[in-house]
Amino acid sequence: MRSWILVALAACSGGGQAVPDSAAGSDNLLRNGDFEYLDGSGWVAEWERFDSNPNGQIVVVDTAHSGAHALQWQIDAAGDGREYWVTQHGLTTQTLRAGHTYALSGWYLCDASGDVALNYIVRGEPGDSPDLSTISQAPVFPAVVGRWAPFRFEVALPGDAAPDSWQVSVHSIKFNGLATRLTVDDVWLVEL
Repeated sequence: MRSWILVALAACSGGGQAVPDSAAGSDNLLRNGDFEYLDGSGWVAEWERFDSNPNGQIVVVDTAHSGAHALQWQIDAAGDGREYWVTQHGLTTQTLRAGHTYALSGWYLCDASGDVALNYIVRGEPGDSPDLSTISQAPVFPAVVGRWAPFRFEVALPGDAAPDSWQVSVHSIKFNGLATRLTVDDVWLVEL
């Protein structure tokens, strides 16, 4: 599971005041990336969650970077090594184009340090090919604890990729032995 490859990663300093790409005037390629629109069950519309591993869950919270809602990974101390993520499916090949590079950025708030990872996964549909992620790499985020900080990744799609559509996931896994809360908000995907 940790054998996914990294195509490109460029991270802004977690302690800086860098402005994610949402402020650059580009249109967000993700639907409901600010997590403001909820479905009938109270979950964020347009996003599927995978939090069926024991000792953790992803919930909608009102501790937001902006607006009224954000997503929070709530992972118990016993949840070390468990993976939890949210995915947006059905991004068209006109939206994400083979051979192009994209920035995935947003804001996070984490209450614990050490061995906590915030990652991305970009996969072609169907068949999960190509399969691009930062999961097998050393964690870059969260580098700041106790306050909102930006995150930013660059994703270069292979020029020969030919999926029917794409999925984009925000993923977390931890190994710190602590109950940890990781909140994410205002996620943007823009072409560079």
